[in-house]
Amino acid sequence: MEKLLAVCGSMPRSTAFGTFTLSRLMGVSPLVWWADVVPPHRTALYLSGTELSSSPSVKYRGLFINDEDWGLQPWAAQQMDTDIRDIGPKTYARVCELLLRLRANTLWPAMHPCTKAFWYYEENPRTARRYDIVLGSSHCEQMLRNNVFEWPQRGGTEKSWNWLTNRDSVQHDWAERVGESRGQEAMYTLGMRALHDGAMHGYDTPRQRVEGLREIITWQRQLLQDSIAGIPGSGTQITDIPQVFVPYKEVLEAYNAGLEVPEDVMLCWVDDNHGYIRQMPTREEKTRPGGNGIYYHLSYWGKPQDYLWLCSTSPSLCSFELSRGFDLGMTGLWMINVGDIKPAEAE
Repeated sequence: MEKLLAVCGSMPRSTAFGTFTLSRLMGVSPLVWWADVVPPHRTALYLSGTELSSSPSVKYRGLFINDEDWGLQPWAAQQMDTDIRDIGPKTYARVCELLLRLRANTLWPAMHPCTKAFWYYEENPRTARRYDIVLGSSHCEQMLRNNVFEWPQRGGTEKSWNWLTNRDSVQHDWAERVGESRGQEAMYTLGMRALHDGAMHGYDTPRQRVEGLREIITWQRQLLQDSIAGIPGSGTQITDIPQVFVPYKEVLEAYNAGLEVPEDVMLCWVDDNHGYIRQMPTREEKTRPGGNGIYYHLSYWGKPQDYLWLCSTSPSLCSFELSRGFDLGMTGLWMINVGDIKPAEAE
């Protein structure tokens, strides 16, 4: 009787996970391409028994490409996407393959001013769909918008990115991207911050930000309802659309000052930029239907505490903090800020 090796998944990326698990068992590193890890030579390979894997213990798992000015963007422009001289679909295809090899499923794309927005190149989201990768965006890029590049492209300025004084334009900006992303597997970041990692304009105190963010999140949720969930025949409810709120920096102050986030929205807690998770969910927060997640830095650019090429967060600290978060039910999302990937590689 002939024996058959079958690798089956409930979706394309599940099948990829199974295939790359076999690859890893053969001795092929997930970083085989990125770090030029040469697989060991094998004279023979043997398989025995049956193995069925269960669902991942963390639902969304991924990498955030950030601070790519000095490494990834120049390298991609010179070696990969030479036609556009930027981080584009050829580079992202390798990033998506890396995610699958790492058994990850989510990407927050590069977003510094040196890089054109992920959605600027039509082939980029197509590449994510081809690799079955979920797209998201960082704590300062609400509704999948790369504000620091895209808003100025529309004639906007730092000061005009202002909900109080220019909400019609801001709303149009978000609505356009939500419409473009319809049909793409995506996670939407709610709230608002300034164009690039700063506090949103027009609100000077945590209490003022509570009122502003409450109004903004209500509008964003209605946008998702109208643009995605409300389409006739979609069968989608607002609670089916992955949404995340990241209480980071001044937004954490607003959250602690009384901002109520809808129960079906995931709370994504953040470390202190140096590997220690700043705030853990309370007993009540652990029971929220939207769940809890972690945004964790392996790279950080923030004067005077930058560490972009030192990768100074020890693996033991990462393991301790992430395990502690896991034990407290922070299993909805693990998003790791890896800078521009290369410095944080570890085999």
